[in-house]
Amino acid sequence: IFRRFVTSCHKFDLKMMPGLKFTLHNPNNESFNNPCVIVCNHQSMLDPMFLMAMTHKILIVANERSSMNPIVRIMFKWLGFYTIKNCNFTAWKDSSLERDLEIFKSYVNDGYSIAIFPEGVRNLESSIVRYHKGPFYLAEELGIDIVPIIIHGVNYMMPKGSFACYGGSVNMHIGKRIDSKDSLWGEDYSKTTKLIHKYYVNEYSKLKKEYETTSFFKPLLLDRYKYKGVEVMSTIRTNLKKFGNYSRYIDQDIHEDTVFIKHSGYGEMALLFALVHPEKKIIAHEEDYEKNELAKYAAQDLVNNILFLSGCEYMIDGTEKMLVYDWSTL
Repeated sequence: IFRRFVTSCHKFDLKMMPGLKFTLHNPNNESFNNPCVIVCNHQSMLDPMFLMAMTHKILIVANERSSMNPIVRIMFKWLGFYTIKNCNFTAWKDSSLERDLEIFKSYVNDGYSIAIFPEGVRNLESSIVRYHKGPFYLAEELGIDIVPIIIHGVNYMMPKGSFACYGGSVNMHIGKRIDSKDSLWGEDYSKTTKLIHKYYVNEYSKLKKEYETTSFFKPLLLDRYKYKGVEVMSTIRTNLKKFGNYSRYIDQDIHEDTVFIKHSGYGEMALLFALVHPEKKIIAHEEDYEKNELAKYAAQDLVNNILFLSGCEYMIDGTEKMLVYDWSTL
C-alpha cells in the first residue's frame, strides 16, 4: 500500500511540479507487469523519482554515497531499497550483488523489477560515462529481460550538488525489452554491457541534438540572471524576445572550432552558445567591466568552454577556425 502511495505521489509531482514539463515516450507500451532489470542513465538525485512514478513494483539499487543524503536514506529504508557497499562496489565476483542473489530472486518472484544506474555516479555532463557490469550480471543470472530507459534534462533541472529545482523540460524514453539471452546483445554479460553502453551513447547523442536548443536552455539561462537586478533581467528578457532566443545563430551546425562574440553585453548569447555547443570554445568580449564580471558569474560552475574578456584584444591564432559575431550589429 505504501509503495502504491509513493508511486501516486510521484506521478502527481511530475504533472504538477511548477516549471517542469515532463514527457514520457513509451512506443512499446511497456507496463513493467513482467519483472525485468531496468537500466537508466544517472543525471540527478531526482532520477529515482521518475522511475518510481512508472511502477510501484520496483526495487532500486544504489551505492552508499546515495545514503549520505538523509532524505534519500530514510526513503530507501522505508521502501526497502538495496544499497551496494562501497567496499565491494566494483568487484562483481564475491560482491554484494552475487552474495545477495537470493534476495533479488525473491523480489523477482514477487513480480518486482530491479532498477540500477549502471554508471554508478551522477554525471555532471550531459553525456553517458562508463558502465559497470552489475545490472547485466543480474539479468543473466535471474534470466529476466533488460528494459533500457534514457532520461534527458534532469541534470539541468537539479544539477549535482544543488538542493534547488529549476524549471525545464524532462524527457523519458522507455526502450524495447532486451532478452538477456539474445546473442545479438552479446554472448555474456560482459559483452552485453559494452553493446548496451554503445547503444546508450548513440541514442543519447541523438536526444541531445534534438532537445538541447536555445528554447530548452532558456529557463536555465533566465534563472542564472534572476537575482542580478531588475534592469539586467529586463534587458535579458528583451534581447531573448527580440532575437528569438538567438536561435537563428545558435541552433545550427557550427563547423568552426571557436565562436567569438564582440560586444557581448551581459553574456546571454555567449552562454547559450556554450550550453548548446559544449564541444566548441566560446569567447565573449565586452569592454564594460561590470557587465563582463556579471556574465562570468552567470556562467560560473555551469559551463567550462567559455572565456570572458574585457578591456583587451584577443590574439587570434591564424590556424584557428573561428566564427565571429558582433552583437551590436545583429
